[in-house]
Amino acid sequence: ENAILPAGSCCPICPPKTCDFEGQTFEDGAVFFSSSNACSNCTCSDAKVSCHSLTCPVCSDPLPKPAGVCCDECEDCFYRRGRRVPNFRQFRSDACTTCSCTYGNITCSVRECPTPSCKKTIKDRRFCCPICQVCTYGGKQYDDGDVFPSATDSCETCECRGTEVNCSRIACPTCSHPAPLLEESAAAAAA
Repeated sequence: ENAILPAGSCCPICPPKTCDFEGQTFEDGAVFFSSSNACSNCTCSDAKVSCHSLTCPVCSDPLPKPAGVCCDECEDCFYRRGRRVPNFRQFRSDACTTCSCTYGNITCSVRECPTPSCKKTIKDRRFCCPICQVCTYGGKQYDDGDVFPSATDSCETCECRGTEVNCSRIACPTCSHPAPLLEESAAAAAA
């Protein structure tokens, strides 16, 4: 086929086999990508082109692929709002959620919060779990709304409001004929 007999030569020379494909010429044995389909890997063999589709890795959060590239890049991850996360890096999605990037896949785990030991909690976005809303007074903790006697004055009652303790005088009943108050030490001496 198409042998060439050079001048002064005894034997003809066979030209190298080539493949014409998509407007380009490839030598026998060449491996190349189709110019019309980046996912098609082609081979020129015996003047014929054979192509097969590439098998791409599967990743749930790949980086955006540039035009003309077949497979997603699964080395790093592409997270919400365009954030690139390096492979094997851990990061916090929010106060309760820790995520990691592994070969283009992001996995997240949510921290479980223990049951609070108080009646009323507050949610602070800096912390994952609800925080007990308590007051500390006289070395003891009181829940929001608790009413308790003053640690320093028997004529006061205190209330926990949020995280603040507010104490006020006890309103004593008025008598129409009050008896004089005796001091405890004087009453003990008289007895």
